[in-house]
Amino acid sequence: MRRTRIVALPLSWLLIVSALHALSQQPSVSPATVPAWLASLTPDQRTLFDDARKSFDANDFKSALPKLRQLHEQAPQNDVITKFTAEAAINTGDNEAAFSLLNPLLRSNPDDPQALGIEAHLYGQQHDVEKRDAVMEHIQKLHDGGKPALPVVIIENDSLPDGNTVRISDYVEPQSRFHIVLMAEFYDASGHRIRRTTLESDDVDQSNFGKEHPDQARAGVRIYSMDGYSETRNVEGQITGQTHTTLCPVPGCFMTGRPSYELFRSTVLGTNKAVPISSTTAPAKPSN
Repeated sequence: MRRTRIVALPLSWLLIVSALHALSQQPSVSPATVPAWLASLTPDQRTLFDDARKSFDANDFKSALPKLRQLHEQAPQNDVITKFTAEAAINTGDNEAAFSLLNPLLRSNPDDPQALGIEAHLYGQQHDVEKRDAVMEHIQKLHDGGKPALPVVIIENDSLPDGNTVRISDYVEPQSRFHIVLMAEFYDASGHRIRRTTLESDDVDQSNFGKEHPDQARAGVRIYSMDGYSETRNVEGQITGQTHTTLCPVPGCFMTGRPSYELFRSTVLGTNKAVPISSTTAPAKPSN
């Protein structure tokens, strides 16, 4: 029997939209610590960027995009501003603008890690499977070769019929001992995350697989499962319980070799049937 566990991902993994966020968080201690792309902006442009970033970080891309467009027009050679603008354009459905912003960057540097991550999101949002997978393969090869690459790439953000939204991310570098490689995070209308579903390959599960299929295990083949995580809150909004559920999607509960993104996506969106085979709720750990 698998042990119930609650994934406590580091804040940087939970909030990451792309490495762009990290680029925008600059200390205010010394001018020497400010990167060239930010130092090149005028004071008015810095103010405009700070305002746009606040909207961007709050996922209010409709408010962020006009400000970023204005900045891009004023500083068209600033690659970071260009990337922010492209990401905001994708999240408002302006794919044509995103293409026009990304193409020059990738012509100049086909291995640009942030531009590639945004391109994967662009194709993922359009459900262009062939191009999306080609970009993700490129990113994976860069990562595996020790070259700069994003550890996690947001593939798509989608609105749901119930008014909630779902964000699906691909972990180029598997997360934690559970080896999470895909995660779908569900948010309510106010932007609070309410649950998540993962595609993972827990180290614990590999033991029995190795005993039953030693040749495959030696060749590096792993088994995967889909797992759900959610919290129970009281009227004050405090987390009182945490629930882990093991899902059993078609074609099976434990899948040999990494399943496709399309299988994961169809399962989390409900078009592929998934039955929970176990569900365990534990009291929330007290906060310090």
